[in-house]
Amino acid sequence: MLTNTLAHKKFFRLNAALNARAEQQVGVLETRSPPRLGAHLLSLRKSEIRISDTEGLIYGMILAALLGMEMFNLWFATQSLGVSAGGVFSIVTYSWDFFESALILPMTLQTLSRLSEITARINKMEAAE
Repeated sequence: MLTNTLAHKKFFRLNAALNARAEQQVGVLETRSPPRLGAHLLSLRKSEIRISDTEGLIYGMILAALLGMEMFNLWFATQSLGVSAGGVFSIVTYSWDFFESALILPMTLQTLSRLSEITARINKMEAAE
């Protein structure tokens, strides 16, 4: 959760840049200028790559933390609790379920950040009217 909270501001900023560029798309298409269209599409692609890179970093950090937790759980269960093979299997199964659920967080955060940026943009436009 801490990782996602820290990344929210960056996601918000990256989504603002992507959305601002996407809003210019109609104007760029109306110019019918291939160089301008190429520059616009390149800018969109770079914005999407920055978002994807940030998601990848967040996934990596969460993955490292969860693998560390999984290894600790297994070590603790085998060293301290004297758990049977079935108990170890249960620990691995439940830990893996938690692991899979936690991996959805970066995508959820990115979507939440994008929606909150769009909402802020809409509210700003309504306040200006």
